[in-house]
Amino acid sequence: MICAGAVLGLCAGLLWTAQGSLMLSYATENQKGRMIAVFWSIFNAGGVIGAAVAAILNHGSREDQVSDATYVGFLVLTALGTFIPLFMMDPCKMVRTDGTRVGTPRHPSWRIEFYSLWIALKTDPMILLL
Repeated sequence: MICAGAVLGLCAGLLWTAQGSLMLSYATENQKGRMIAVFWSIFNAGGVIGAAVAAILNHGSREDQVSDATYVGFLVLTALGTFIPLFMMDPCKMVRTDGTRVGTPRHPSWRIEFYSLWIALKTDPMILLL
């Protein structure tokens, strides 16, 4: 259980980082607030849909646990969700509504990233509270 929680936390951090960078890089400056609102609407709709699936599949059940159909339903929804990124446009080909292109930033090496993290922790140890 602890290992699964750690893997989930790591994957969620990576997913949210990628989602945030795509959401803010695809939108123009005057659309960024709208894109954040759309993201949070979809994100919260996921919780509502998840609760609705569990409630519908377990309606009338007298057991203290959810049925196997609930897990299968969530696995199907998750599998469908993994294919959505396949329909996203490549950032190199993306042209915004104002005619500008999405820039693909150069990424530093992992050594530079870890060194920068070390410097950040050394100069501001309060960052660990994040």
